[in-house]
Amino acid sequence: MPRKINPSFNIIDYNKELINSYMSKRGVQKGIKAQVHKAFWHDFYNYPNFENFQFRYSESPSNLFEIDCKILGEILLSGYDSFVQKEENKKKVRQNFINNYFINQKEPRCQFCGQLLEQSSKSTDSRVIADLEHILPKSQYPQFALHPNNLVPCCLECNQREKVDKFLELNEFIQAKKDLKLNFKRKPLELYKIITFDIDDYYSFTPSSTMSKEALKFLNLYGLEVRFKKQFNQCFNILMTRIRSFNIKSPEALESFLENDCELAFQEYQGVVSFNNSPHIYQDFINSILYDRNRLVALWEEVKSWNEFEIY
Repeated sequence: MPRKINPSFNIIDYNKELINSYMSKRGVQKGIKAQVHKAFWHDFYNYPNFENFQFRYSESPSNLFEIDCKILGEILLSGYDSFVQKEENKKKVRQNFINNYFINQKEPRCQFCGQLLEQSSKSTDSRVIADLEHILPKSQYPQFALHPNNLVPCCLECNQREKVDKFLELNEFIQAKKDLKLNFKRKPLELYKIITFDIDDYYSFTPSSTMSKEALKFLNLYGLEVRFKKQFNQCFNILMTRIRSFNIKSPEALESFLENDCELAFQEYQGVVSFNNSPHIYQDFINSILYDRNRLVALWEEVKSWNEFEIY
C-alpha cells in the first residue's frame, strides 16, 4: 500500500522561513546579513561539496560575520527542534520527511546498520518509526541542520551513539566519503550495503584490508565494526546448529548443504535470530566458506569430529 505524502511540505521552503526570520531581526547590519544569507545558501546548495564552506559557525565568534552566523545557526537549530516535534508540530514535517525518504523502498531500513525499522501498527497509519541522524553534526554545521541530504532516517541504536566529540576532522570525513563512495544525494543511502569486509580464519568479521583508517573511523562512529562482528558470530552459531540437525556425513554432503543453504530465503532464519543489518550477511558468510577450499576443509574437520561414525 503506497504511503500518503503531504504534497504541500517542502524542506527548502522550511529553511526559507527560518532565513526570513533571521533577515527580519533588528539590530543587525544589512551588509552583514547579506553576507551571512549568501554564505548559508552557498553551502546549502553545494552540499555535499565540503571543501569550500563559506558559512562560519563558532561558539566563540571573533567578528561580526561570525557573530551573525551564530545568530542564524541558533535559529536553524531551533527550527530543527520544531521539525522533529511530533504532535506539537502542526505541519508534521518530520514524519513527512521520513515517509518521503522511504517512498521507493520495499523495506524501511536504518541507513547505517541496515536494521529493519518498525512501522506503525495502526491500520490507518503508514508511519515509519525512525530517528533522524545528521551525517555532519548539526551542532558543528547548523547550515545543514535541515538539509534533506544531511538528514538520514536511522534506528535508535545508531542515533544514540555519541558522535559529536568524536566526529572526524573535515579532511578525514572527505577522505572517508571518497573511500566508501558515499553519495549523500542518493536515497536510500544504504551505508550497510557499501561496507566491505573480510572473514578471518576464525569466521569472524574484520574490516576489509582495502579500507582506509578514515573510512573505518567513520563506520565506528556508529559502532558498526563491533556490531558486525556479533552478527558473524551469530551466523556461525546458526550454521553449526543447522549442520548438526542435518547429520552430514561426507565432505560432498557438506558442500551441497552449504550451496543449498546459501540460496534459501533469509526469512527462514528470522525465527532463529534477529539480524541487525542487511539480510545478505548470512549468505555472504556462507559464500566466504563455500568458495575458500581451506575453510571448507577446516569446517569439514570440525563437523567430522562431532560424529561418531566411520568415514568411508
